[in-house]
Amino acid sequence: ERAAAALDAVGLSDRLAHKPGQLSGGQQQRVAIARAVVTHPGVVLADEPTAGLDPEAAADVLALLGRLHQAGNTVVLITHDRAAALISHMPHVVATALVNELVTDPERDIATALAAGSWRDMTRVALTDPDRTRAMVEEDDANVSRLLRDVSSRLLAVADALDGEGRDAALTRFFAEGDPFRTFKTAQADIHTHASERIVELPGHGWQTALTDLARRGEHIVRFAAPRTVVVRELSHIR
Repeated sequence: ERAAAALDAVGLSDRLAHKPGQLSGGQQQRVAIARAVVTHPGVVLADEPTAGLDPEAAADVLALLGRLHQAGNTVVLITHDRAAALISHMPHVVATALVNELVTDPERDIATALAAGSWRDMTRVALTDPDRTRAMVEEDDANVSRLLRDVSSRLLAVADALDGEGRDAALTRFFAEGDPFRTFKTAQADIHTHASERIVELPGHGWQTALTDLARRGEHIVRFAAPRTVVVRELSHIR
């Protein structure tokens, strides 16, 4: 009965008898929210809860999370569409241009925290199911299109430099622009070993912005000291 009520709250009452493989990605996300309703956890970590949902369904999910918060639960909402587009959705572009885009993007610290296998090994992208890749890109179309245009501009500038005069200075700038990221990656192991901790009190209102600000500074939550008190470490800041 509680499961049926939770599914109804996220608009999936007609999918009660369906198996996970019969649900779309967006529907599976709504099921994850429904599980939180059933178990009544003290803290709900909602990582991209509206990704892949249409506007109406997304509004329903956000309203549900709001009701969970009003009921006394701590809800941590994580959203990083632009960073995910930068680090995961277009790894097929030329690696140097992508690094340069990362360094100049305002979401660079969040993107660095999300860096995964496709970033470390570009060749893995060729093995990805093309339908899955297309769905991933289309879910974040606005961010991916912006980044593709930015990277295309960088690549065209290199092509122009190779074809014209003054190529040495232009190519030197291009290949040096990503040095802050290279420096970070070289020192990453040492950063994880020696990064200090600090305690942050999250506000009752505007905590989502506070969490985003932490991520933009490359600070990661390592544990909760209290419902609205977190311990953070600076682990992915590009200087």
